[in-house]
Amino acid sequence: MKLLQLLFSLIILAAPVMADTWASSPAAVTSKPVDRNWTDPSTGIQFVYLPKGCFNMGSPSHEEGRYTEEAKHPVCIDQGFWMSKYEITNAQFRKMVSSHDSKAYGGHSLNEPKQPAVFVSWDEATEYAQWLSDRSAYTFRLPTEAEWEYAARGNTSTARYWGDNADAACRYANVADNMAKDEFSWGWIHHNCRDEYAVSSPVGQFKPNAFGLYDMLGSVCAAVAVGTIGPGMCVRRVATGFRMTLVTLA
Repeated sequence: MKLLQLLFSLIILAAPVMADTWASSPAAVTSKPVDRNWTDPSTGIQFVYLPKGCFNMGSPSHEEGRYTEEAKHPVCIDQGFWMSKYEITNAQFRKMVSSHDSKAYGGHSLNEPKQPAVFVSWDEATEYAQWLSDRSAYTFRLPTEAEWEYAARGNTSTARYWGDNADAACRYANVADNMAKDEFSWGWIHHNCRDEYAVSSPVGQFKPNAFGLYDMLGSVCAAVAVGTIGPGMCVRRVATGFRMTLVTLA
């Protein structure tokens, strides 16, 4: 992860709204998701359908870089949902806050339209979900930590969704790499590869995971319904942003 980036993983659980609960039988909607892909017409946010399933959440005790609270345990996601294919971009967030400024890091702009929106608070991310919900037949929200990890793993059991080789990261993620090390001369542990971006890349520049989701590792720190993904990491970084994950319960 580049030192500047902290992204919110906003899971937008998008389900047809009936009363104040998730509907078990869908209401009539104008833009009903079809197949495994759906695009929100008001923002252009693309979503991918993830089926229900079970997985081992957390990490084995021998895995390098794990945190003490990551004890491995089985978790089941009981309902399928929709998650945004990419992180929420500056252009998409500015549909709600036209003046939003993602700032810069080390002389490199973070404000390009297709870069992920950063310097977004948790409250602003949840407000964005509500803003989308008010304009849609679906309800949007941040993902739970379990939903986020299920989505990020993409039906794998390795340390990363591409395998256990950390230095293969530059094909799959925008990470702290040799390029960032040379650019900023910091002493953080970094990947021995080059992803060709000193700071955040435009979304979708690397290979997706098996669910068809992009940038699920690296790029920015992920915020969830309670807390953040990556204990201690978000506190040390500079920018806070979010990923809009639309989840429609099916």
